[in-house]
Amino acid sequence: MFAFLTKLLLIARSRLKSQANLEAENLVLRQQVIALSRKSGSRVRLRNIDRLIFVWLYRFFPSILNAITVVKPETVIRWHRRGFRAYWRWKSRRLWWLPARSTARSATSSDG
Repeated sequence: MFAFLTKLLLIARSRLKSQANLEAENLVLRQQVIALSRKSGSRVRLRNIDRLIFVWLYRFFPSILNAITVVKPETVIRWHRRGFRAYWRWKSRRLWWLPARSTARSATSSDG
């Protein structure tokens, strides 16, 4: 009985997961149509919001790379990595209002 319920839950989960992947693929295709409709001249100009949507969808659904035709899948991965680097650069920046850490202060505090 337990094995039957387990298999039933796995089937339900796979159905839901495939539905989510299908919806993500539809979002990617719609975003590409929007970007193509804004086309000026012969070249497609992607805005930052387009890039953000592609990267966000790629992060949650890596299988959408098969549906992207406006840009190369490697480009989406490069945008994702660039965003990650920018985030960590921002996260580890030196805050000007905090004093700089010095090793001399830590050496004198261990004497006490």
